[in-house]
Amino acid sequence: MSEEFKAKVRDISSLGLGIVDHPSGKVFFVPGTWVGDEGIFRIESEKKRYGHARLIKLETTSPVRVTPSCPHHGFEFGSCGGCPWMMVEYNEQLVAKTKFVSQAMKRANLLTSVDALKPIWASPKTLGFRNRAQFKTDGKRIGYVSAGSHEIAEIEDCLILNDKCRDLLVGLRKQLPSENWKASPGHDWNFIEIDDGLEAEAIKLNARQAFKQADEDQNLRMKSWLEDKISNLSEKDRGPIVELFCGSGNFTEILSRFSSHQTLAVESTPHSLEKLKDRDLVNVEVLQADIFLSESWGKIKSSMPEARVLVLDPPRIGFKSISKFIENFPSLQKIFYISCSIPDFIRDISSLVGWELSELQPVDQFPHTPHLELLAELTRREDAPQKA
Repeated sequence: MSEEFKAKVRDISSLGLGIVDHPSGKVFFVPGTWVGDEGIFRIESEKKRYGHARLIKLETTSPVRVTPSCPHHGFEFGSCGGCPWMMVEYNEQLVAKTKFVSQAMKRANLLTSVDALKPIWASPKTLGFRNRAQFKTDGKRIGYVSAGSHEIAEIEDCLILNDKCRDLLVGLRKQLPSENWKASPGHDWNFIEIDDGLEAEAIKLNARQAFKQADEDQNLRMKSWLEDKISNLSEKDRGPIVELFCGSGNFTEILSRFSSHQTLAVESTPHSLEKLKDRDLVNVEVLQADIFLSESWGKIKSSMPEARVLVLDPPRIGFKSISKFIENFPSLQKIFYISCSIPDFIRDISSLVGWELSELQPVDQFPHTPHLELLAELTRREDAPQKA
């Protein structure tokens, strides 16, 4: 098989890579390309059924290509790679993300109604929207991890960060070089997490911040969506609420304000729970438990045995034991699932017997990347089996 070949990008994979066909018929995935790009590609690695290649000469450009705003954008060694779709018109990014969701849900046979899948919510901003970041530093440089490598891509600025976070980055760069930031033996770097709720003097090395949604404008829309759902529950569906992976209370606040019933907010991270307790929300009981351990489920059940609503916002890996978990709550009528991973979301809800996907709302929280958020409403069917 020839190492270099000419081809045209025919599609985009679910991981955001261009798809090209080698003259032999084998499929190759290529970063930094879009449908309509045509050029010379070089094979980088091969598996039995597919491979990975790199664009070495772009001869014909996709009509939706644009010049990236960021000087650090790129796919060569040392480039940031954190915004792999920045060279594509934003509307085309939304089209691709909508296609990802639609095709994945149809393949899984989870769209029982054509109206269940709603139009994607575009981000109001494509730059200056991100309110948090994690940088890597070796004491000489600070930046992100270069795509496809284990090297720091040094950055002077990051245009997707909001003004407060950009100012924090400027302050961090002024501290370089720093002996205190040098990696310990056996490690390549330390990490520094920032968010727009931190002041410069509060930033610490290798200290994780409580999770928060990355785009506050979109977060407000997501909270408004949940507010509407909770406020308009039918009499049959209203009742006590269990919230899993509640973090520091981003969605708990909505449950406290718009439900007259008790909410049990469950989280494993002490730092997040302290922030939640500081909110002093009404009708909210806080429980520290590792939700991924089935041994914790008994505590949750005994605290809220008659729960009628489940709200969960798990990490990217999802909650693959959700079907086993809800067997402990025979009174459950509604599930509101917030997900940032299409494959894990599909795996989880595919395991639910007797539940119907009433609504799926895609949300673009991550412009210039293939990632997106999903807001899902699931309703227990009348004929669903219930286990005590």
